[in-house]
Amino acid sequence: MVYESVVEESIIALLQKQGYELAEPDSSRWFSTRNLDDFINVELLESCLLKFNSVKERRIIEEAVKTIQRIDNPSLFERNYQFHKMLVEGITIEDKDYAVNPLIKLIDFEHPENNVFQVTHQIKFREGHDTRIPDVIVYINGIPLIVMELKTFDENGTNATLHHAYMQLGGDSEKSGYRFDIPTLFNYNAFLVISDGVNTKVGTLTSKEDRFSEWKSVAGEKGYDKNFVKTLDVLIEGLFDKARLLDVIKNNLFFIEDKNDKPNKIMAQYHQYFGVLKSIKSINSAIKPAGNGKAGIVWHTQGSGKSFSMVMLAHRLLQETSLGVPTIVLLTDRVDLDDQLYKTFCSASEYLKTDPVIVTSRADLVRKLGTVKQGGIIFTTIGKFDKENLPENDRNNIIVMTDEAHRSHYGIYETVHYEKSEEGELSPVFKYGIEKYIRDALPNATFIGFTGTPISNKEKQTTDIFGNIIDVYDMTQSIIDGSTVKLYYESRLAKVWTNEDVLAQIDHYYDDIEDSGQSTPDAIEKSKREMLKLSGILEQDSVVDLFARDILAHYEERKGFLHGKAMIVCQTRKGALKLYKRIIELKPEYKEKTILVVTESNKDDEEARKAFGDSAHRKELGEEFKKDNSKYKIAIVVDMWLTGFDVPDLDVMYFIKRLKSYALMQAIARVNRVYPGKSSGLVVDYIGLGKALEAALSEYTDRDRETNLQDVKNEIHNLLIEKLNILNEWFYKIDKSKFFSNDSLTRFKAIQDGAQFVLEEKKREDSFMDDLSISIKHAFVACGGIASEEEKNDVYYYLAIRSYILKLRSNPVIVSVTDMNKYVAGLLADAIQGDEVKVLTQHDDSVNVIELLSEKKIEELRKSNPPMIFVQIARELLERAISESRKNNYLKSQEYSKRLRKILEEYNDRDEKFVADETIVKLVQFAQELVGDEKKAQELGINGRERAFYDALVRDKSAKELLDDETLKLIAHDLKDIVDQYATTDWSSKESTRAKMRIAIKKCLKKYGYPPEYRDSAIDGVISQAQYMMTD
Repeated sequence: MVYESVVEESIIALLQKQGYELAEPDSSRWFSTRNLDDFINVELLESCLLKFNSVKERRIIEEAVKTIQRIDNPSLFERNYQFHKMLVEGITIEDKDYAVNPLIKLIDFEHPENNVFQVTHQIKFREGHDTRIPDVIVYINGIPLIVMELKTFDENGTNATLHHAYMQLGGDSEKSGYRFDIPTLFNYNAFLVISDGVNTKVGTLTSKEDRFSEWKSVAGEKGYDKNFVKTLDVLIEGLFDKARLLDVIKNNLFFIEDKNDKPNKIMAQYHQYFGVLKSIKSINSAIKPAGNGKAGIVWHTQGSGKSFSMVMLAHRLLQETSLGVPTIVLLTDRVDLDDQLYKTFCSASEYLKTDPVIVTSRADLVRKLGTVKQGGIIFTTIGKFDKENLPENDRNNIIVMTDEAHRSHYGIYETVHYEKSEEGELSPVFKYGIEKYIRDALPNATFIGFTGTPISNKEKQTTDIFGNIIDVYDMTQSIIDGSTVKLYYESRLAKVWTNEDVLAQIDHYYDDIEDSGQSTPDAIEKSKREMLKLSGILEQDSVVDLFARDILAHYEERKGFLHGKAMIVCQTRKGALKLYKRIIELKPEYKEKTILVVTESNKDDEEARKAFGDSAHRKELGEEFKKDNSKYKIAIVVDMWLTGFDVPDLDVMYFIKRLKSYALMQAIARVNRVYPGKSSGLVVDYIGLGKALEAALSEYTDRDRETNLQDVKNEIHNLLIEKLNILNEWFYKIDKSKFFSNDSLTRFKAIQDGAQFVLEEKKREDSFMDDLSISIKHAFVACGGIASEEEKNDVYYYLAIRSYILKLRSNPVIVSVTDMNKYVAGLLADAIQGDEVKVLTQHDDSVNVIELLSEKKIEELRKSNPPMIFVQIARELLERAISESRKNNYLKSQEYSKRLRKILEEYNDRDEKFVADETIVKLVQFAQELVGDEKKAQELGINGRERAFYDALVRDKSAKELLDDETLKLIAHDLKDIVDQYATTDWSSKESTRAKMRIAIKKCLKKYGYPPEYRDSAIDGVISQAQYMMTD
């Protein structure tokens, strides 16, 4: 058993390495003499304040201490907010002896060495009736700023989960857990830590459990993955370095007002913290005239907190002394994004120490940019930059922060295309994009872009416009970290689209037109849109009906998932309207829960205008759809809501729209947001997005693997010794003796070293987890009493490693592991359904599996599924066919099974370099051979047991060459009669009966002239078939 105290003592040891003082009753007078309701070490605090504040009058210092002790508000969150403001800004003490009231700092943020950092553990507190003992508390200058609740990582630990630790601290409530029993302790809390030694997460008093996150970087390097074992070391070195901790408290902990006007405390995640630091450094380097004004691009995937990263960057910029008092321009390309980001910044206005302003018109932008001298945050859209009327502001401390930098920001260089006059003459037309006019208006500004999908093509040179990429936090890392959820892909491709070869040909044609300068990019895009609409394919009544029925059927099957929210993305406005109407016709009760979110046009008829509504109507729909308890469940869209529209509990999107590149990734990110109880998002494809999605999604559909634990019962001592011998041979270079050290940190590191060794090779990990460690665990239950001390010690060590890896593999969330597995299993089942595949996964006995393995069916499956999914489908089909054959044909099924295992060997041992092509070819060939065998049997007119005996006779090909098929059929028929004559319930165990049958079979073979040299083999085969049939 690995006890919680091991984790506790390891954390303390790691903090001591960072220079923290261990404060215990026997080493600290205050801790030994304090009352149980004393939370602040007043004596130490006053000493520190006198040290680093210029004011030396003790009465002023004492008044400052009393101020934080007297914080009073019915709400814990409000009290914590008041204290945080004092902690970061200091406390102003009114005193008549001072011309200017003195400001007392509680922490010397500029000089970390002037502060006293202490760690303590198992300190008793009582405030009321109940005594509570938090595991670990970090004090700075005598103030308890960080509380840690710890659990064991032992797999047999009771309530040893991060969820229990979270709830023990009170969840995100003000009225439960420790914060209810000893609330004063939490008045002063900066942030919380929950840990089991393997998984360690940080969050604030107001954080929901899914918003507690791991600190995965020490100095801004890429976050570790799921197999990294020294997670605790990274947390302490990366976050609890003294200077780093003070910086986070001062600059990366802040409050915003939630939708109910209540304080919500935000803490930077590691990628946000380091991304902002890198951005500051890059901006300072890019400031003109020394720099080029291109600070670069921050690439943080959608859903990973990009808006808060921008808020934290703005906060630091406004305090950056080297910039004077900079003005920040927040630039977006759409009004709805501008409004959303503006609201986020407004909610943090106290943290920013300024009220952001929003530009209402082009004239307003001219006025604000022309008059601003310093400071401030201005929000505007690119559309407000008028190339005809925009005054120049040549200040070099204007910072332009661009949201979704990959869109619309292009045209910094001049382009030329040619237009033909009425007389047929070509004349050049020179053109700049909007970015040129923004740069003209702010010639000395520094530009930094934020994006989830940076791009570069002929027109939209993201890096060329903003500079190099500053920091990357991609989708893979985001999913590993739990900042976003996994995405699964389901193809329900309707046969309504043009041949892919034709589409490729059309794309090639447009590329040639653009390359030769025969048309403008705008004209080409317009042509593509219009040609798509002219085709009318997706607007035909029959096609709309197909979509409506299938989407409704799929949606109905998913009832009960979260709040049942879905988004349907249509190609055209007309198609969206027709789909909306058809869904309501098919399901009238859905009228109140289905909404149409499409922009209106002056060309719309009365019906369309009424259905689409105006911008105010769409805004109202958006606000309602975002609510957890929204009455709307299905949103049908075309272009709106595909970017910058966050509905965390949305978990399925249906695509009837062709999207590519960044536009596609932006759209599917609508379903990757984290939400309690949500473990993944589902993308349902009706239009053939598979190729575009495959590269992005292939990394995420096969990431997590469940541990297949065997139930090894009645293991004996020899088995235990055998398994331990294998492990001891593996671990001969690992110093196991450290595991038995009296020093907890040494023991902890011994476990980490062992886990690291196991995880270095996939085969080693699988063998250790799925065989060796589980075997010794069950064997030890049976024979622990006779095991030697050395064997026991080995078992304890290996099981400690096993427990560690199990925790490392897990991803603790609010829902249970069982619920998660059930949910994900359902999604995976859905993901390989559709047409024939749906029938296969349900194992419908009315469908002949041989027919499904036909060349035509296999080819259809191969074309409509990604390679890895096809392999799984083909595998299931072949296994089912083999299972069918085994009922009557043991030898053939054995042959088939061996063949299939051989084909799948490489697939089962696959790693990240595995390519499925060769496996697919072999599976297709095998399927055709199996179908060929079945056709051959049908042509011969034999089936069932007769076919089984026929196959036993022709196992040796030489025998088949010597006898014709008709003779072999007659032998098989007679053999069936012989077996039926001698077969009894216990015939296989009676030697005399078996001998008589053997003689009869031999006579039969001799009668028909079966070659003598092959008779013994044939007889053995027939008896094996008979024995299997009679005992099955």
